[in-house]
Amino acid sequence: MHSDMITRDHLSVLIARRDIIEAVMARHLAGQRASGATDEERAATHSFVDIVLAAMEGNPPSRALEDPLLRRYASAFGDGLAAVLKDVIGGEVPGAFIARCVDRFWAGLRPAAA
Repeated sequence: MHSDMITRDHLSVLIARRDIIEAVMARHLAGQRASGATDEERAATHSFVDIVLAAMEGNPPSRALEDPLLRRYASAFGDGLAAVLKDVIGGEVPGAFIARCVDRFWAGLRPAAA
């Protein structure tokens, strides 16, 4: 199956599970903190999921790393993204789709980092 077809066929699953993905990623950013994710971590997660969705839809790269808040969390979000997506949507989409989401997240940040 062509990779663009994988993206198109499974994007609706990513969109439908967005709230769950954001909640799990915010917990990931919070780490072991007993109080859970902060408003800042939840806001960063929401913005990063926006970046993933925009990139998967073929929209231009983000300028997210111009925002100091997002710069603070970008690496941790990217490092946890594959595992979270596998846990949340892995039973509904192929691994190639999850890999593409992660690749597109990092690619979406590159222009702002350059």
